[in-house]
Amino acid sequence: MSANGWRALYWLFVAVGVVGVVLAVWTTARLLKRQGSRRTLITSALAVFLIGVIGIVAVAAAAPGNFGRNMMGMGGMGMMGGGGGMMDGGSPGRSGSGPSPGAPTITVTARDFSLKPSVINVRVGETVNIVLKDDGSMFHTFTISALGFDLRANAGDSISGALKADRAGTFQFICSVPGHAQLGMRGQLIAS
Repeated sequence: MSANGWRALYWLFVAVGVVGVVLAVWTTARLLKRQGSRRTLITSALAVFLIGVIGIVAVAAAAPGNFGRNMMGMGGMGMMGGGGGMMDGGSPGRSGSGPSPGAPTITVTARDFSLKPSVINVRVGETVNIVLKDDGSMFHTFTISALGFDLRANAGDSISGALKADRAGTFQFICSVPGHAQLGMRGQLIAS
């Protein structure tokens, strides 16, 4: 099955799980209003929810290669801040040029869920090589939107790129995988 086929099957089971939750909440609300016994409906809703969860886990476990690991990180099992590479493009790479020979190097280590160091100081106009080392268990990025800089790496990989701050200021960097910045994968680049 292709990656798109696995992705469609995965999201089908996520939808089934969501429908089960909605039915369970609706049925519970009706029961609280004492509009008759709906035990069969609530049991069915919970069964639909469980089928969705079991399907999510089964598809993510059976999918080939990194696809299954990325799917586990992005939805269902990872909705509490997960976010696998598939949601954010999922492909390793960089937005700009590769590393500049002879430029100073700054290594940023991504873990689940932190970027270290959280503060980086550079001089305006100086080119530095940023190395993103992904020591986490899933896809991560190092993104400075205000400077148009982005590095993307799969778990266990590293990637580097040349960065030049053309103006003074404090610029926020984040992991742009949905939910990761909110869980602490953020910091500041200070150009002076």
